Amino acid sequence: MRAVLADLVREAEVLAGSAEAIPRADSSVDAVFVADAFHWFGTREVVAELARVLCPRGTLGLLWFGRSVRFEPPLPDAFTRRIRQLREAAPKHPHDGEGWRSAFDGGLFEPLRRETFTVEHTADRDAMVAQAISSSFIASLTKRKRESVRGELLCVLSEANYRTMVPVDLEWTRLSRSNSRD
Repeated sequence: MRAVLADLVREAEVLAGSAEAIPRADSSVDAVFVADAFHWFGTREVVAELARVLCPRGTLGLLWFGRSVRFEPPLPDAFTRRIRQLREAAPKHPHDGEGWRSAFDGGLFEPLRRETFTVEHTADRDAMVAQAISSSFIASLTKRKRESVRGELLCVLSEANYRTMVPVDLEWTRLSRSNSRD
């Protein structure tokens, strides 16, 4: 992902790091944003690391894409069935579901707040398949297997433009006053 960012946004400062070891000084960032991934690494240690790098009253935003996506025209049953098979066969990660929420129990942050909205966009067949294979349970497959899945999905999806309506939850919180260093 860092290589993609560096390629697409040449003026971005791209740093090597992880959620457990963010290469920034204490109180050095105003906000941290995570899109549809916090469940992969949401531990108390990560929450403490986020609190370390955030400025006083800094903001953490978590974006979640819902699974009850609507498509017009509807996707073929063969497409949705194959996606479901791949999702069910994928290894489960340690914080699957809502387990990551307990990482916030230490009081470093205010309670999470949530806003829900719908994002709409239109995509052609190739973009729909590209989106599908970018899902972690497919993207983590070997290149050969990913290409096989890509071919399967292209075969069952028509050349239509698909209007996609995606429910999105934005959850946010701020570093609590009692933990701010001001």
